[in-house]
Amino acid sequence: MENMHPDDARVHVRSQTYPNTETEREAIAAVDSAVFDKVRLYESQIVATAQHFLDSSTVHTGAADELVTALAEDIRYPLKDGARPTPELAARYQELRRDAEHAIAALEAAEAEAEWQGDRARDPAAAYSELMNRWKILRPTLPI
Repeated sequence: MENMHPDDARVHVRSQTYPNTETEREAIAAVDSAVFDKVRLYESQIVATAQHFLDSSTVHTGAADELVTALAEDIRYPLKDGARPTPELAARYQELRRDAEHAIAALEAAEAEAEWQGDRARDPAAAYSELMNRWKILRPTLPI
């Protein structure tokens, strides 16, 4: 059946009248299998997307670590060792500050993405159901 929400299809197949128990079991098993196949496919997509996210987030955390090191080596340590503030030092500080603000924004976006990915990965069936609620055109044709 086209454009039926998978959860509704599972309820629908269970509410039908069948000529015998074996036919009923086969019908229910066919729909359940089709739905769970789609959930498993969606779950594997969640895992692939999360892995890609983790790979790209490594860049964000690496950039943040480099900024912390640069701030220490280029600004804090020289000033602690008695260097005088100069226009060049102030310019370098401003450059590192701008870079840090960009890195913070990227890390905040990564945090929000990680939370979203985590929510989907914790319950792939619920995430799939929600996707089917939002995007009716994606609903699969099921054997009803």
